[in-house]
Parts: sequence; C-alpha cells; structure tokens
Amino acid sequence: MEDLWLHGILSQVARLMIGRFYHLLEGMEIHPGQVALLMQLRKQDGQSQKELVERLCVKAPTVTVMIKRMERSGLIYRRQSREDRRSSLVYITDKGVHVLDQVEKALQQLEQEALRDFTQEEQLHLRRMLTQMRDTLRQGDGAKGHDPPCNLLHP
Repeated sequence: MEDLWLHGILSQVARLMIGRFYHLLEGMEIHPGQVALLMQLRKQDGQSQKELVERLCVKAPTVTVMIKRMERSGLIYRRQSREDRRSSLVYITDKGVHVLDQVEKALQQLEQEALRDFTQEEQLHLRRMLTQMRDTLRQGDGAKGHDPPCNLLHP
C-alpha cells in the first residue's frame, strides 16, 4: 500500500471522480459547474441571483456569467420579480429538467463505478465516516468562516 497522507488519498479520489464526471457529462450541453445551480432551481424554482450566490457559495459575477450562458443554452430563464421590479428571478426550463435528469443518472453511474468493490455495509460506513470528517473539519477553529454549508450536489 502506498504511503500517502489521508489528504493525498482524498485529493486523488476527488480528482479522479471530477475527471470521470466531466467525461460523463460530454454531450449533455452542461458544464459541471452549472449542475449545482440547476439542482438549486429544482429544489426551489424562481430564485433571485442573490439567493443563488448565497446557496452556491460563489461570487455574484460568477453566477451572472453562469446564468447568461445557461439562459443561452435554454436550461433556465429569467423573469422580473413581481415584488421587486429591479430584480429578476431564475427558473429552470423543461430542457433544464431533462438535462438534470441525465446528469443525475451520470452521478449515479459514477458512484456505482467508484463503489463497485464495496459491500453495501462498507458503502454506508464510508459515507458516515466522510460525513463525520466533513462535519468535524467544519467545526474546527481554523474552519470558521471558510466553509459555509453550501448546497452543492445534493439531490
């Protein structure tokens, strides 16, 4: 067994999973960075850009560019808010729902590939340990203010 720090192993796994995810998304008309935005809109359609910035934990200009690209691709659309005419709300389109369904199938496939050599019990145990590790690190002194609980790739 390689003599790696845990950080090194987790970094390798993350890099491999991200690379495989990019590959699985080829031809789906979506960039991996846009998936979380669609998931947020599926949870709650009609969000403001400010809400999306907070929930995705990215900067406002990033969300602005993302929305423009996704709107051009037909994944989302904007409508002026009835309550505040100065702002617009972002909605997922039927095409966006269809693409997100495909993305979720790709995520399931990725997870199955990554965990195929694990028993169901081992998979559950791994999830618990990684969740506990994440929660422990979020509570640590050095983490305060650096890792808000973002809603990223959660179904």
